[in-house]
Amino acid sequence: MAPVDNLPDGFSSRLATITDLERVVEFANAFANSVIGSDETNLDRARAKWEEPGFDPRLSVRLVEDARGDLVGTSEVWDTSEIPVDPWVVGQVDPDHEGLGIGSYLVAWAERRAAQVIPRVPPEARVVMRVGVFHGHKPSEHLLTDRGYRADRFFWRMTIDFQEPTDSPKWPDGIQLRPFDRRRDAEAVYRAEDEAFEDHWGHVPESFEVGFKRWSHSSFHGTAYDPGLWFIAWDGDQIAGLARARPQADHDLEMGWIRTLSVRRPWRRQGLAQALLLHALAEFRRRGTLKVGLGVDGRNPTGAIRLYEKAGMKITLRYDIYAKELRPGKEWMTLSDPK
Repeated sequence: MAPVDNLPDGFSSRLATITDLERVVEFANAFANSVIGSDETNLDRARAKWEEPGFDPRLSVRLVEDARGDLVGTSEVWDTSEIPVDPWVVGQVDPDHEGLGIGSYLVAWAERRAAQVIPRVPPEARVVMRVGVFHGHKPSEHLLTDRGYRADRFFWRMTIDFQEPTDSPKWPDGIQLRPFDRRRDAEAVYRAEDEAFEDHWGHVPESFEVGFKRWSHSSFHGTAYDPGLWFIAWDGDQIAGLARARPQADHDLEMGWIRTLSVRRPWRRQGLAQALLLHALAEFRRRGTLKVGLGVDGRNPTGAIRLYEKAGMKITLRYDIYAKELRPGKEWMTLSDPK
């Protein structure tokens, strides 16, 4: 195996530009198909991500090419939060080029790039790099464990193929759904969603100005935004909970996608999450979308997985998170789970 700071003869690396996006998407989907038998993203959503405030592919995406200029490996480092104590990495190596040291090279580069967040975070903060991999992909698992990573968390993809109508939602007393108006409601929705997730694993606090800007870009950029799939549950003038969905999943344009489902603490354990889920599923079915998916923390202790299973959803994919500490210190990210 080649040293981690060098590539084998016949290969070269460079940082990406936005003009590389289409071939990176094609490469990522080819890799995903070789592992899980389906695509993982699409050009529109990938473009929205590469254009996210604070992200620059010329600094954060490294490509490895063979002598013909064909892609054989990629790595992306995401550190766009205001306090980036948990830089996130995704990458792939072409299956025909495994075992040559390309993966080791890309992980070593990603670690150096991720370590650049250290001057941007509080001096006492712990910094941990996390890498996402498809569950059961042994080359990725061996590569990371050999470099000192440990399995840290896992997430499920759950889906439903409608065979019959879902149950009708039963709303808690005093709860009303109102149409979402971006100009009027966006700030309140962001604040409610951020509060609802602040006690969930992975949450890192940040200022409204930074968080709202990035959230707005992710929510409203491109073709994924459909206000008719934003279901906001109000109790008087307070948002009690919400579900935000997209007409199409990143990996399957024939599948609808529930992006988030959240309930603020005072309204939990009243059946609101179930009502929001059933309402969202019913709206997809009304539109003629017969497949719907979502992602969920595999260690979620709040009953979310049981909730989704009760609605008819099934686990179809597991995504594993591996972690490596880059600097010890005080934990800034929420690690405990909501009660």
